[in-house]
Amino acid sequence: MEVVAIARNGMDTLEMIEKHDPDILLLDLEMPKMSGLEAFNFLSEHYLLPTIILSSSDPRALDFETQTILLGAVDYIEKPRGKLKDEFPKIKEKLIDKIKIASNMNKNYTKHRDSFRSALIELKNSLEKEKRKELIKKDVKSEDQSKETELKKENVLIKVVVAEDSSFQRKIITGMINSQKDMEVVSVARNGKEALSKIEKFNPDVLILDLVMPVMTGLEAFEILSEHYPIPTIVFSALDPKTLDSGIQALLLGAVDYIMKPGGEWNIELPKFKEQLIEKIRIASKIKTNYTMRRESFQKSLTEQKTTITKRGKVASVVEIEPSLPSRVKTNIIVMGASVGGPKTLKAILKDIPENFSIPILLVQHMNTFFMSQFAQSLNNTCKNKVKIPSDGERVKPNTIYLAPGGKHMEIVLKSGNPCFHTFKGNPVNFCIPAVDVLFASVAKIYKNRVLGILLTGMGADGVNGLELIRKYGGKTIAESKETCVLYGMPKIAAERGVADLIVPNYEVKNHMIKHANQ
Repeated sequence: MEVVAIARNGMDTLEMIEKHDPDILLLDLEMPKMSGLEAFNFLSEHYLLPTIILSSSDPRALDFETQTILLGAVDYIEKPRGKLKDEFPKIKEKLIDKIKIASNMNKNYTKHRDSFRSALIELKNSLEKEKRKELIKKDVKSEDQSKETELKKENVLIKVVVAEDSSFQRKIITGMINSQKDMEVVSVARNGKEALSKIEKFNPDVLILDLVMPVMTGLEAFEILSEHYPIPTIVFSALDPKTLDSGIQALLLGAVDYIMKPGGEWNIELPKFKEQLIEKIRIASKIKTNYTMRRESFQKSLTEQKTTITKRGKVASVVEIEPSLPSRVKTNIIVMGASVGGPKTLKAILKDIPENFSIPILLVQHMNTFFMSQFAQSLNNTCKNKVKIPSDGERVKPNTIYLAPGGKHMEIVLKSGNPCFHTFKGNPVNFCIPAVDVLFASVAKIYKNRVLGILLTGMGADGVNGLELIRKYGGKTIAESKETCVLYGMPKIAAERGVADLIVPNYEVKNHMIKHANQ
């Protein structure tokens, strides 16, 4: 066997088939100008050719219409993950075997070269007409666009770098971002190495990163960035996070978010993710402004070890604390809530909690459900105390750190006088599942004056009402200060409403936890 021609996109593929009349076509679905799916759909109608699909898209993730079209292919091979130069040779035998099988089918296919040539000419003419129409539209809009560009320059924009090896997908993603008045793509990269270079040159606020890229993968680039330049990163990948190994999942906990690319035709499916992607970029951009301040504060803590505690100011809108009976539960407890930036902050705090810590610690971390188990494992490897996700009905035990499960709320209930976990699927609270407020409120009512509630970095207001309830029942409350917050949202609202007894940087939180455990 031999390769008689190669193509860079769907239209190239059709032209090479018309020119070389191959026995077999090896086709990727994700290509610029014309996708492989569009080319295959055209071939299915005009020129039946044994085709093997070799794509990074999980066939199970493709929509029904796409799956129906691809029923006409001889076979579908999913591209291997990881470093392409290492992984591709592993599928060599499988690929060669499929090609041999497909070659035996070729003689059974009926081809009509003349009708195919006519249909191809008609397709080219149609595309050329569409191209001319687009050029006319661009000329009409050019004046308005130039005015909009000038308006953008006058405002402070969110600078974004897009790292994606598919030029077609880069174009769509760039168009979605540049359509917003408050952000722009300052550069694009085709691989991880280029991404590092572009980040150094343009100092963007946010990075959109694909994981599977040539030369240097997105994962390798992200690992370097995590250590040397922690830029807010949104992973936008075709890889299902559930299929990634535990080491990769642990590394990706440092990303702001993980969005799975849709299956099907990119020009149709990707724009459906526009609203979600734009919102994630706006959230991520707010994190960037705190990185420098946060690094300086950590350095300061290492050299000075000073306590910077701000006492709670009186706020008229806060409800008065009513006298409360002491808790009948005789054990102190600590509850913590975090969102954006929480994984690293929680690790930094909990790794220094001593092994003989006598009371339970309960955590709610807003996170993609797929990564929750890995986060628990990562914490367990870091901390001196056992970390686990509790089962529904499990009793609360001392000397253990409990993490709320993904996709479920977690609260504490009494069973025969013993505090137990109740995990359940319910409606979002503060747009969140699990919600910090659900845990804080349930613990406040049972443990009362024995609770220490801690609200850490994150966006929104989840946990603020819970802190207020903890104070109302006689417990103590802490909010992380702006000095160390990755995103100063939840703690800020808690401070403004006056529901935090103490406002401290995160490197001081452990001291208050140890003090509470010893009381």
